[in-house]
Amino acid sequence: KVCLRKPQRLLAVKAELNNVKSELQSEREKRIELQYTQNVTSRVQEGLIAKSAQLDDDVGNLHDVAAHLNTSIGNLRSTVESNKRERIELQDVTSVLREVTTKLQADSSLLNQSSNELHKKCSELALEVGQLQNFTSDINVDSLLDEETFKLSIAPLQLQMAKLNVTCRRRCENGTACNPLAHLYGPQYLLQANQSKGDVVTNWYTGTGQWFSPILREGMTYSDGYITVPKQGVYYVYGQLFYNPSWIAFCGFRIEAGRTIVLFSSGSQIAEEELRGQYSGQMITLNEGETLGMRIES
Repeated sequence: KVCLRKPQRLLAVKAELNNVKSELQSEREKRIELQYTQNVTSRVQEGLIAKSAQLDDDVGNLHDVAAHLNTSIGNLRSTVESNKRERIELQDVTSVLREVTTKLQADSSLLNQSSNELHKKCSELALEVGQLQNFTSDINVDSLLDEETFKLSIAPLQLQMAKLNVTCRRRCENGTACNPLAHLYGPQYLLQANQSKGDVVTNWYTGTGQWFSPILREGMTYSDGYITVPKQGVYYVYGQLFYNPSWIAFCGFRIEAGRTIVLFSSGSQIAEEELRGQYSGQMITLNEGETLGMRIES
C-alpha cells in the first residue's frame, strides 16, 4: 500500500509543478508583454513629446507669420491712406491748374487785345508822322540864311507839332490806357559847338510849357541824349531832320539801341536852296532799360 501510494503523490506533485511552471511561463509572458507595452508606450510618449515640441515651433512660426501679416496690413492701410491723400492733393492741384489755365487764357486774350490796341495806336501814330512828313516835304524856301528865316519857314511845322503834342497829352489824360511814348524836338543846330560828326545828339529841347517841350509818357525818361525804355515791348521808333543843301552837301542820321544801329537815313544835295528832310521809322522790339540815341552823319 505504501509503495502504491507514493507514485500517486509524485504524480500529483509533478502535476502541481507543471501547473506552477505553466503559471510562471504565463507570468513571464505577461511580463514580456508588459515590458513591450511599456517600451511602446515610452516610444509613443517620446513621439508625442517631439510632436508637441514641433507643434510649439509651428505655433511660434504661426505667431510670427500673424505678426508679419498684421504689419503688412498696417503698411497697406497706411499706403491706402497716403494714396487717398495724394489723390485729394492731386485733385486740388488739378483744380488749381485749371484755374491757372483759365486765367492764362484770359490773360492771353487781354494780351492779344492790348497787342491789337498797340498796333492800332502805332499805326495811328505812324499815320500822323507820315502826314507830318508829307506836310514838311512841301516846305520850299528861297533862302535860309539865318535862324530867324529858318524859324519862319518851319512855323507851319511848329503848329503841326503842337497839335501832335496836344493829341498825345489828351490820349494819356482822358483816363484810357496809354502806352509808353517819347518824342523830342531839336533846335536849328542839333550838334553843339564842342561836338563833331558821329557824336550822340544831346542838344534837345528839355523845357516845359512850349510846343517843342518833350513828350515823355508812362515811364519814358530822357537824359544826356538818350531815351530809356521803361518796359519790354514792340515800339514804333522814328527820326526826322531837316537840312539845307546850300549849307551842307550831305546829311543823315542813325538811331542806336545800345550799340546796335536800328535806323539809318541819309540824303544828298538835289537842288540848291531847297530845304530837305530825312525820315526813317519802323517797328522794333526793345527790352526794359534799353536806351535810344541819335547820331548825325554829315
